[in-house]
Amino acid sequence: MTASIRSAPAREVLPALIAVGLLRATARRYDLDLPLQVDLVALTGALAVYSADHLLGTRAPNRFRWETRFSLVALYGLVLLAALWTAPGLRLPMIPLYVALSFLYVFPLCPGRYRLQDLPLPRVAAIVGGWAALPFLLRVLPVDQTAFVYVLGLAFFLLPDVLWSDLADKAHDAAAGRPTLAHRLSPGQIRWIGRVSLLLSAAALHAARAPALVPGPLLFLAAQELLPRRIFAPRVDLLLLWPLLASFLPH
Repeated sequence: MTASIRSAPAREVLPALIAVGLLRATARRYDLDLPLQVDLVALTGALAVYSADHLLGTRAPNRFRWETRFSLVALYGLVLLAALWTAPGLRLPMIPLYVALSFLYVFPLCPGRYRLQDLPLPRVAAIVGGWAALPFLLRVLPVDQTAFVYVLGLAFFLLPDVLWSDLADKAHDAAAGRPTLAHRLSPGQIRWIGRVSLLLSAAALHAARAPALVPGPLLFLAAQELLPRRIFAPRVDLLLLWPLLASFLPH
């Protein structure tokens, strides 16, 4: 996710906004007033993870820029801790799970000194599963069949984004020696996976009584089918902002 967007700030700010959108859309679905601290948890958590990943992945960095970025990561971490300490309504057992997932994604802690993002299938599972399950941070979300259908709908919405984003960044990943599923799948196969996944997403979100989110996968599908790949693939992450936009639409 966001790999295809070259600007470093955009690669960090965009996932942060997506994280806020997923929580806000869930709060809207369950008629919950989301406190500012919860927004800050989503915002600074994503900023910290993606900034740290970019910081560690920079080769021969300029010292001033490296120190500035390190200071930003530390600042994000401090604000995140303060927000977690004061945020009401969070499902606390989820916090260490996300911390562990973030460390495994950013640092070479997997067997063989790999990161999760270096392993094609675990990488997709970590991104899709981690982002789709984000609403379970909210204690108001009941752990029942409807909630799992809702999260499944989000997962099907996220999956094509990861594949298209990897395809757009295929050359960069190859130069870095990082294999992704885009090296194994053709654009036609990714398109078909997207069609099936997005239709399943719309159906699951409708079944989970989240009508405000249903246009998201349908808009994604229309963009995938109608736009040229050279325009669509590098900007595919922008489509994941639909939950954030939908959270502000009138009921």
